[in-house]
Amino acid sequence: KLDAKIVALRSKQDFKAVVAYVTFNEEKGQEECLEAYSRSFLHLLPPWLGGRKSATKVKKFRGRYNVKVTQASEPSNVLWENLQHRGFDSFRRSFVANLITVILLMVSLAIVVYIKALQESLRVEGGALVCLSAPSPDDDGAQEQIMWSRFSAGQAQYYAYLECYCAPNFGNQIQNEPEFCQDYVTNQNRLTALSLGSVLIVIGINKLLEEVLKLLAGYEKPNTISAWEKGIASRIFVAQWINTGILVTVVNADWEFYFPALKAFDVAFTGTFRDFSSDWFVAVGNLVVNQSVSAAIVPNLAILAKWPKVFTMQSLLQHRQLTQRKMNKLFEGDDYLLSKRYGALLNILFVILTYASGLPILYFFGIIFFSTAYWCDKIAILRACKKPAQYDEKLAMYCTTMMSVGLIIHLAMAVWFFASIDGEPLIFPFVETLGLPRFIVKRISRRPSGSVLIVLALFLAFEIIARTVGPAVVHVLKQRFLGAVDMQKDSNPSFFEALENQEISGLDNYNIKKNGRYRDAFSSDIAGEEQESESESEESDDFGFDDEEDDDDGK
Repeated sequence: KLDAKIVALRSKQDFKAVVAYVTFNEEKGQEECLEAYSRSFLHLLPPWLGGRKSATKVKKFRGRYNVKVTQASEPSNVLWENLQHRGFDSFRRSFVANLITVILLMVSLAIVVYIKALQESLRVEGGALVCLSAPSPDDDGAQEQIMWSRFSAGQAQYYAYLECYCAPNFGNQIQNEPEFCQDYVTNQNRLTALSLGSVLIVIGINKLLEEVLKLLAGYEKPNTISAWEKGIASRIFVAQWINTGILVTVVNADWEFYFPALKAFDVAFTGTFRDFSSDWFVAVGNLVVNQSVSAAIVPNLAILAKWPKVFTMQSLLQHRQLTQRKMNKLFEGDDYLLSKRYGALLNILFVILTYASGLPILYFFGIIFFSTAYWCDKIAILRACKKPAQYDEKLAMYCTTMMSVGLIIHLAMAVWFFASIDGEPLIFPFVETLGLPRFIVKRISRRPSGSVLIVLALFLAFEIIARTVGPAVVHVLKQRFLGAVDMQKDSNPSFFEALENQEISGLDNYNIKKNGRYRDAFSSDIAGEEQESESESEESDDFGFDDEEDDDDGK
């Protein structure tokens, strides 16, 4: 009855083919097919420059549908249930996921701004300069004047005067007047708790974002595991980088000084730092360093903690599994999400590249992260996690591209850091033509930052050329001077030769029933096929036995 219902449901559905996977016996045939259907920059060039005429027109399937041919992913990398999500549906899902990501970042910004407002309500910046206007500890009426400032000037001013009166490095009256200085001690404890809490809150928000962004990546319905992992990695990286290294600078910057139109948003833009001054390094730089420490240690500890967790679960539950399937699942281990590791890697890398020009100690935290990440990942993969699927190059290429972006940010921030040092002004004609505000042009055109600015301009030019016309030019030069013969490719075995010699790792075809990810969904079909194959092998064995008997009789 169940099979009849399944057949009835299938008959009501209009199953449309959305993709076809083609396996070539020879690598040359695959390359010729990709070249024939390619729409790269080379097809815009004339033939005498290496242009190709084979794909000047879009080929159509049955004269109606445009045919798009791309490099296929590995069979184990395909998410078959998502292949029907293409075109506008894929764009809509990506838009919704990105919108939710932006909303989450805005919520995170609001939390950081709220914590900053609490800290500002408990203290007044200025240190010894504030104490110049505070009541002198030697005056007889100093305590009354300090108490009156609480009502006349506000709570922050009261705590500032109280610090001038009680702090060991100022008035040092905490030993003589412990009861009066009790509010000072309480306020210092609150400030310490807020500073520590801000770091812990950032860690918690990053962890929450990991789980939410993982769900959003699944909502996008990507066609491959690599695309799914890339969606997770990109969003985790951007969200954590903004929370760890960007928000703390944004909320403490005096944007109204540079952009007076922002005075209407004084709640969010109440920062006091107009430049990377010594006070900035004490207040904001200290927070960046603290958050960098957590970003360098926590992700590796989290992946390493999978080992004792899995070992404990296997030891406690190995004799309590009722089925072989549950036993297999227990000893398979946890999933190893490469996307989370890439997200953590890019996060700490970008924080270092953003601020290391002014905070060189961040390089040390980078050494800690990358040196321990190798061993933590190795232990987790070998001892605690199941074997990952075979990915394509999308995630690695995305990480490589973002590294180039990180270098651009690093050079740009280095120009701004070094420009805070007074130096001889230089003349850069190309800077004058960019239309930048006059104070920015004047600032970056100084000798300490001039050399870095030149390196930045050269690197930008190289990246633009390398990612536009560069590959096409290199291909044309190879065609002209080296020819199209590639002895290495000619020596590669064919598909059937590699299959016969067991040189193919992983799945060797696109049969969904052979994919372990979908084995449970097709368990009945797989069992039936195995029984048929066993019966066929038994029949062949019986047939061979009869032939031997006939041969013996003939002899």
